[in-house]
Amino acid sequence: MSHTMTSNENLALSLIFGSLGESPFNRSMDDYLAVAARAPKLAALHADVNRALGKAAAAGYAPYEICYFKAGDRKVWYEKFPTSLSIETVRQAWIKSGMRGLQLRHKVQQRRKRSSH
Repeated sequence: MSHTMTSNENLALSLIFGSLGESPFNRSMDDYLAVAARAPKLAALHADVNRALGKAAAAGYAPYEICYFKAGDRKVWYEKFPTSLSIETVRQAWIKSGMRGLQLRHKVQQRRKRSSH
């Protein structure tokens, strides 16, 4: 697995943060941990992402096309703005961004707190 996020994974992460009322940029580690702690399970994240994409599609809103041109290519090609993303794309965005690790770290901390009482 590449650690570099794809365009669709970046989009998924932005939509996840948006659904939580947060920005994915310029946060402290504590801020990211707090977002990860209150994020729902993957299925709910996936539903939130596709709900936002579905609303954009229904409104005819496609802010950009995705360009997959890379070094060595002879031709530029674009893919339309997605109207939905797979659960695997959402999962990979959550993992590659480090948010899944923070989410798990929070759960472990919570278990330790409960077991120490």
